[in-house]
Amino acid sequence: MRFAKAHHLHLGKPQNVTECVHPAMVAVNVPFNCLAPNPPEKIVAFLQRAGVAQRDLQQYREQVQALAKGFEAAPLTQAWKGELPLAAEKKKKPLVWQNNFPRESIDVTPLQY
Repeated sequence: MRFAKAHHLHLGKPQNVTECVHPAMVAVNVPFNCLAPNPPEKIVAFLQRAGVAQRDLQQYREQVQALAKGFEAAPLTQAWKGELPLAAEKKKKPLVWQNNFPRESIDVTPLQY
């Protein structure tokens, strides 16, 4: 879905993190903001509607495809901001930044539901 391709991404200045960071690591939080799609129907509304409707598998598949197309064609009007936590090993040069906790770092639920 296009949701993963938010546009107009702006990154802020990385903020050093020292609390609970292993001595061999360096960690930062990178603030960001971007625009994400605002689809005609969000996932929770679709699931509620699909839960009460009696459809066969083919009809359900068609509805899921329509939902995906709605996300793909939606205008990028939802403002989204957060912080992306990154860490790297101090010894390795150049530093290789990793997001070690992708599920916890960015919650996209408000944009999808």
